[in-house]
Amino acid sequence: MSTQRGTDGLRKWGSLLALLPQRPREFYGRADVYFDVRLDRLFAERLFGRPPQYEAVSWRSAAEDMEAHFGHEAGTLQESALSEIEQYVRHKAAAVRYEERDTLDWAATTIFAHCCYLACRLRRPDTVVEIGVAYGVASAFILRALEENGHGVLHSIDLPPLLRNFDRFWGFAVPKKLRNRWRLHRGPSKQVLPKVLEETDTVDIFVRDGSPTYRATRQDFDIVWSFLRAEGIIIANQVELNRAFNELQRQHPGLWRFIRDFDERPVFGGTSGPVMHGIAIK
Repeated sequence: MSTQRGTDGLRKWGSLLALLPQRPREFYGRADVYFDVRLDRLFAERLFGRPPQYEAVSWRSAAEDMEAHFGHEAGTLQESALSEIEQYVRHKAAAVRYEERDTLDWAATTIFAHCCYLACRLRRPDTVVEIGVAYGVASAFILRALEENGHGVLHSIDLPPLLRNFDRFWGFAVPKKLRNRWRLHRGPSKQVLPKVLEETDTVDIFVRDGSPTYRATRQDFDIVWSFLRAEGIIIANQVELNRAFNELQRQHPGLWRFIRDFDERPVFGGTSGPVMHGIAIK
């Protein structure tokens, strides 16, 4: 096992160095992400303190709170559009499960995908900005909700995993018929997010499933909050790993929830188990 990890590590660094002459901006962007991850692992608790002990709610409870906040009756999660896109994504997952089984854990959980769909149907956004794409699971659910709304655009920011041939699976779960509402931006959020926000001017929903370090997460939250419209929604993954999501409470959001629940039937494969996500409504 350790020999395999060493080989994978060398292959990853070799792939990274190969980018330098071809795509230098991407090379430096990825190198900055790697440095940030390692810094977080070594010094995060010393520099920023231990992650807080969040008071968790179930996904069902959080969904009911979101519906009540926007004055909607329950029923959105029973829409045929949601079941249709979930069935489509599960079918796409089956097509790559054996070939890419070691990386399926990167895909968004069922709860995260459903949360994105629900938020888009309740808020009916003009603009959604997403960080983190990989296979495009959350992107597919967002775009299906926008299609059901009849308006809205999704801007997705991502650096696809640096693995051989992964580019062909980048955004793989998104149906072609939904891509007219999709603007896919390649690059690290540190470089690309400010440009996207300058273009969109405002944001209705911000979905974050990128590098889960404190520095990167806090930076993204800080820059997006001022662009977020009233009743705008932030949905974030892996918020339990640092203090950034907890610090959003200083902005006095109208609704703030930490979800801890079990993803019993992962929509894109991977392993079932507890998942942790955060929701904040401005």
